[in-house]
Amino acid sequence: MLVIDDAPDDAMHPFAEYAAETDDERTNEVKFDYYGIAIERHLLRLLQPKRPAFLAKLFGAKCREFVSQARNCEIDIDQSNLGDVAAVLEDGKWHSCPWVNDDSPEMKRWEEEVVRRLRSAPDNVLVTIMNCHL
Repeated sequence: MLVIDDAPDDAMHPFAEYAAETDDERTNEVKFDYYGIAIERHLLRLLQPKRPAFLAKLFGAKCREFVSQARNCEIDIDQSNLGDVAAVLEDGKWHSCPWVNDDSPEMKRWEEEVVRRLRSAPDNVLVTIMNCHL
């Protein structure tokens, strides 16, 4: 899932199962019961690879081309793996991928929609790839 928000935890909270049990007025339809920043799936390709800190470099860390979180202006949208995005959360609204064949016209439109949303987002907004347990 792709979150376009400077506070991804706050944006995700209303959609979590435990949030639905509160009196929080922001609570929307429940979408998942657990979420966190994707640490194993880095889908956002950076325009400039991130260099490791000096100490990390001493321990063998390499430059990173793909990350799970970056400012929109740092992302190479055309080279990112956005076809794997199953949902987008932007401005408090949840947008889901159609569950169809990968080669279908609906899937192609969804991928174009994800790219359009990133292109129209402010340059300095934080973009985060999140894992959600449904």
